Amino acid sequence: AQTDPNSDDQANSEESLADGNDDSENSDEIVFVSNIREACVGVEVNFELTKGEVEGSYLWNFGDGDFSSQANPSHSYDDPGVYDITLSVRSEEDGQIRSKTVKNFMAINPNPQAAFDWEFVNDPSDAPTVRFINTSERANEAEWSFDDKDYSKEINPEVTYVSGGKHKVVLTVANDYGCVDETVSYIFIDEDYKLNAVKSFTPNGDGKNDTFIPEALINSNQEFKMTIYDNKQPIFESTSNRNPWDGSIDGSVAPAGSYPWVVIIYNNRGEEERYFSGTITITP
Repeated sequence: AQTDPNSDDQANSEESLADGNDDSENSDEIVFVSNIREACVGVEVNFELTKGEVEGSYLWNFGDGDFSSQANPSHSYDDPGVYDITLSVRSEEDGQIRSKTVKNFMAINPNPQAAFDWEFVNDPSDAPTVRFINTSERANEAEWSFDDKDYSKEINPEVTYVSGGKHKVVLTVANDYGCVDETVSYIFIDEDYKLNAVKSFTPNGDGKNDTFIPEALINSNQEFKMTIYDNKQPIFESTSNRNPWDGSIDGSVAPAGSYPWVVIIYNNRGEEERYFSGTITITP
């Protein structure tokens, strides 16, 4: 989405046409205006012929390779720059072609490009916290919207989600010209489905229930990272379903007790996509 910066009225546009910035034959017989003289890429500009209207044909040259045969056309620009505008009018009565060119008539400003990444802050709490990283280009202002109800103007805000499901994130950025861009993405938080993880295991070497990895990961082809915590410090990480936790810390059997775990599932672009958490208990 874009907005129009520094809108001029039509009177100002018409005054500019009388400044002698044209070099066309019969130029004094044609006057045209636009609703704005400065715009952002993609913003529609309305052109209007105010003097020289005839029964006949029209050809507007917008200076960017596009043309229109309408008497009062609209046009938007795909690239920033300063553009000359030419209007040629052919009268049906005498067949004469009258033209007018106004140099530097339209100034088109560049848009910013909104973009962001996110990462789960790997805290083993029940409510996962997500850090959003603003990677926008050509922007100096930003506003975040989370689920259309919470807002932030921080560069890289953090949000703690207390409910699972699909969460909408909108980043709107602006530049010095007042041009804006917006991007929308969704993240998925799943707190209820625990990947069919068992509640406890007994790493005593008897060959039964000696290791821990959520059952849903055992036959999954998705990329993931599983982290086990003790006192909020990571003590084990695995990215392979062939590498479950054997219940050890630094090579020694962990004391009996409960240990929080976090699993992050990655999408096919290698980006963090889903967050799961739970607690595994070592029993004697």
